[in-house]
Amino acid sequence: MIKFILKHPWAFSMAMLLHAGLIGLFVWQTEAEKPMALSASTKQTAVPKTTEPVEAVKHAQSVMALEKPMKTFTVDSRLVQQQLAKIKQEQAAKLAEQKRILQQAEKEKKHLAEIKKRQAIEKRKAELARKRALAEKRKAELARKKALAEKRKEQLARKKALEAKRQVELAKKKTEQLKKKAEAQKRQALLAAKKAAEEKEKAKKEAARLLAEAKKKRALEEAKRKQLEAEIKRKAEEKKKLEQAAILAKLQQEQAAEEAALQRQMEEEAAKRREAQRRKQLQSLRQVYISSIAAKVKESWRTPAKVSDKAQCELAITQTPEGNVSSVKVLNCNRYTSPQFKKAAEDAVYRAQPLPKPPEKELFERNIRFIFKP
Repeated sequence: MIKFILKHPWAFSMAMLLHAGLIGLFVWQTEAEKPMALSASTKQTAVPKTTEPVEAVKHAQSVMALEKPMKTFTVDSRLVQQQLAKIKQEQAAKLAEQKRILQQAEKEKKHLAEIKKRQAIEKRKAELARKRALAEKRKAELARKKALAEKRKEQLARKKALEAKRQVELAKKKTEQLKKKAEAQKRQALLAAKKAAEEKEKAKKEAARLLAEAKKKRALEEAKRKQLEAEIKRKAEEKKKLEQAAILAKLQQEQAAEEAALQRQMEEEAAKRREAQRRKQLQSLRQVYISSIAAKVKESWRTPAKVSDKAQCELAITQTPEGNVSSVKVLNCNRYTSPQFKKAAEDAVYRAQPLPKPPEKELFERNIRFIFKP
């Protein structure tokens, strides 16, 4: 009954108005017939008017008893009583039915108002809960992204610090090696210079000794003068050679320093080339890593019905270090995709877990994106 009233409110209202009009008409006709019956019975008598139907019936019976035979009076009295009883019964039934309908309608109206009120309250509560949950979800997503960015920043700073430390240690080792080599060359030059000085001092002493002997023995050794001068000249030449050897050692030291600097520059350039080659290698390995993930997802693909061969989407995957999938988002799909395609792509990612691990640990990425085209 309530469902019918909610579904057809205008029909229910019109039905209620029609019933009320019929009841009012019936009551009006009943009230109009009462004075007519009483006036017909009192035209020939002087009995006072009464509002009670039973008294009117009795008065009519007494009048008819005076005018007609007993048999006719009995039949008419019974018919009148039956008609009056029937009219009263019908009127009471209609009044009771009208009252019941009005009470039922009022009860249904109140129940309907309460239902609408409860529905409005529940709707407001649900809307508030939905908005609150959405706000909490957005807040949690922002916090997660911020924490992830901080973690990436910290990892990058740690990586840079380790690389800088390694470069400093490498430079320190190279500097120590060059320092040791320069010290060895310096010791060799000092030894050569010391040896030249000793030779020079020795030659000087020898020349003085020879000169003294020459002065003492000039008269006796005049013949040997030229030989002595030749010896002195030889010693001088040796001295000159020693000095040239010292100069040559100094030049060799300077050349060794230049060669060390050149060697250091060459090593630095070689290190840069190795670093560039390493970066290139890591980039290539990263492409292989992402391609292996895409290949495994493609292997887990289950073709749904009515999917275009040109359909493709970008998959954004969040994973754990063990290769388990935390979440999947299907983004940037072309016009050939469908909801079935997006759902099948997401299911393929979850079936592919655990995802392949990177060839090197430093290549692991928690968030991976790639174009998926089965």
